[in-house]
Amino acid sequence: MENEDGNVAEIIIEKSIERLINTVFTSKKTQVKKIEPDYKKLFQDYILKKSQKLNLLNSIVLKNSQVFIDDIYIPLTLVSPRTREEHKIDKLPRELLNKYGLILITDTAGMGKSTVMKKMYLSSIEEDLGLPIFIELRRIKNGISIIDEIKRELSVVSSRIEENVLDFFFEKGNFIFFFDGFDEIPNDTKQSVTIELEQFITKYFSNNYFFITSRPDTSLSAFGEFQEFKIKDLTLDDSFELIKKYDSTGKIAPLLISKLQEGNMKSIHEFLTNPLLTSLLYLAFEHKQKIPLKKHLFYRQVYDANFENHDLTKGESYTRHKHTNLQSDDFHRVLRHIGFSCLKIQKIEFEKDELLLLISQSRLFCNDLSFKDTDLLNDLLKTVPLFNRDGNYYKWSHRSIQEYFAAQFIFKDSKNEQKDILLNIYNHKNLDYFTNTLDLYYDIDYKIFREVLEYNILKDFITHHNKLIKSSINEIDLPLLEKRIQLTFFSHHFLVQDSNKKLTDLSAYNNELKKSEKKVRDSPNYEISDKLTMLLFNETQKYTNTKNFTSSGIITFPRYGLNTFFISAHNKKIEIVNLLYLKNKEYISIPTDVNRDFFVQINIEDQHKDKVFELDLQTDNPYNSKENFKKTNNLIERGAKIYLISFTEAVKELNRIEDELKQVNSFSNF
Repeated sequence: MENEDGNVAEIIIEKSIERLINTVFTSKKTQVKKIEPDYKKLFQDYILKKSQKLNLLNSIVLKNSQVFIDDIYIPLTLVSPRTREEHKIDKLPRELLNKYGLILITDTAGMGKSTVMKKMYLSSIEEDLGLPIFIELRRIKNGISIIDEIKRELSVVSSRIEENVLDFFFEKGNFIFFFDGFDEIPNDTKQSVTIELEQFITKYFSNNYFFITSRPDTSLSAFGEFQEFKIKDLTLDDSFELIKKYDSTGKIAPLLISKLQEGNMKSIHEFLTNPLLTSLLYLAFEHKQKIPLKKHLFYRQVYDANFENHDLTKGESYTRHKHTNLQSDDFHRVLRHIGFSCLKIQKIEFEKDELLLLISQSRLFCNDLSFKDTDLLNDLLKTVPLFNRDGNYYKWSHRSIQEYFAAQFIFKDSKNEQKDILLNIYNHKNLDYFTNTLDLYYDIDYKIFREVLEYNILKDFITHHNKLIKSSINEIDLPLLEKRIQLTFFSHHFLVQDSNKKLTDLSAYNNELKKSEKKVRDSPNYEISDKLTMLLFNETQKYTNTKNFTSSGIITFPRYGLNTFFISAHNKKIEIVNLLYLKNKEYISIPTDVNRDFFVQINIEDQHKDKVFELDLQTDNPYNSKENFKKTNNLIERGAKIYLISFTEAVKELNRIEDELKQVNSFSNF
């Protein structure tokens, strides 16, 4: 990639396009002759302009000034959460494409998913691996097909593109499709976009390659045939290298790194595993020469740095004039309302009129402040650059920035409605969308988080426990029963064994599996999650190459033989359990002694095979026999997203919270 002018090596692009055009010539020579010059130029112009755009990043750390991706990129590593195989992304790994073809990159806020996609897009051209198409999924609206969106993307030139010809190109193949930001699809369009994306991939997957990036999202179950990867945490050396890349003066980075190496700074090292938080730490330190010890303090210092926004070209004391004339705290208050409004509608990118409407609503909410809506928009783009403009679209510089302001709104501006808002989130059908906001809120207002979210998790678990313990199976040891109760909290697990041990597809089970899944889907907040896994066991063949199969979110492990099929679905509230686990709550643990390479052989009578059983505590369930009960527990631990809550400790913790609430209520009685 030539940074001097941002162009890609044009000869490589021409070679790739020429090869594709020649392939089309052999099958449709007469028709393509008429369109060849237009289409060759169309693709060439698109790839050149798209690569120039993706090669430049808007960085909030650099006050949204544009930098070349390689100037601030450190190679990130994709890692499979199951096989642990790794692929370092200093270029697009050819072996990754050839091995899987369908690749899903999921991770939490700030891990660099979009940056990795941009790097791979640019590399695909440099390495001559195929013709890349980059689509930001949040841009696709209801009624718009993927083909329509690609046509819109290709319209960077004035040529008109016919859908049937584009369809023919994609059928021929040699394209790499990069679909970025599945989790950023607005909620009101997510179902239709997901269906459209499924259909597009199904139609063209044979001769092309596909990438999708997303935060964890239950709707990703639709893409069960994709191989999932996460982004490996930065090492301390990685984060220090990234800090150095942001420091053009060479003065800030050595001082910051020196402070981070002090013994009392070890608690901050967990933030350094995340590229975004590492970058925000640099910005915060550059502004105040102070290291914030909590995540929300990072964001406050980032906001302060952007609000003050010293222009060093005019002297360190020069601060840009704000169009709104608002003071920092007042500007922050307006942004809190905008951030919360965006959270409610689950959207971070807008056309101009949409964003001005949100600003107008926030101005009315903050009715003691006086400013023009267009002035605030100008400030957000220039003097307090927390939004980016991309053509007709206006987007938060990073979704986590919006989530910070939303969390601050709940804490500072919702007054007596705090608990109702958190309870509504707890029961929301899209709870997983709010997990990063709740993570921030935990640090901002632990007391209320504890009184609402932690309290309800504990209460729900104790209710779940007490209900199931009554239906306990007498011949099963109590520790094993307790383990099954833990394994089924906010979870449903299903099992079916194939009677002939030679089945190569699941068509015979589709209807029965769907009936079981319907039971899950009809329960509040339950959906087939992205962790839905089918483990395939075979007593004679441990490792066989089988084609991935997907149906209603089911995925398979290609290396296992076909004998036993396992499927799990989780209530989205398990994300709150995960959050509490990450906050080191002592009553929550995860299985640590699970051997995922060990084959669990569960024997049942032939009459029970080819039937789907839920792994609950029913006495007539063959998997609940004394012989099979422990093995079934082991299988669930191996194949599902599991958190273990100690009943005894949960009761103690719930009692502590209730005692705290009584003390608080007593303060109101003088």
